[in-house]
Amino acid sequence: MCIRDRWCTLHLKCTINVHLFFTVHVPVNETRLANIYDRIASRHGNSISDLTMYKDQVYESNVVAPLTATMAELGFQGTPEGDPSTYPEYDILYGTVRVRRDGIHPSLPGGSLTAYCSQTSSRGRP
Repeated sequence: MCIRDRWCTLHLKCTINVHLFFTVHVPVNETRLANIYDRIASRHGNSISDLTMYKDQVYESNVVAPLTATMAELGFQGTPEGDPSTYPEYDILYGTVRVRRDGIHPSLPGGSLTAYCSQTSSRGRP
């Protein structure tokens, strides 16, 4: 193990479908946001694209980018590899359409949802 190996726990959540929630443990210095994007797309059978990801809450100011950045470069902290229960935990919420600055999705009735996610994979947890 390299002294620079630091890990975190990411809870990846599609906010419109609770069955599309999964957790991964990743090394923050080696994992690029593109790797997380690919994992999410894979959970949807690669049937979605143009994902927007948010750190902790769905606000325009919390958009996580660029895809080429490592998790560490995006501000995700980690602890030495070991027991995952000791890793810092973060929520990454994702959708296929960006929300407005006020957190409202412009095309949903009443704008009541703050994120939109394709329901192409409504089969439940893989």
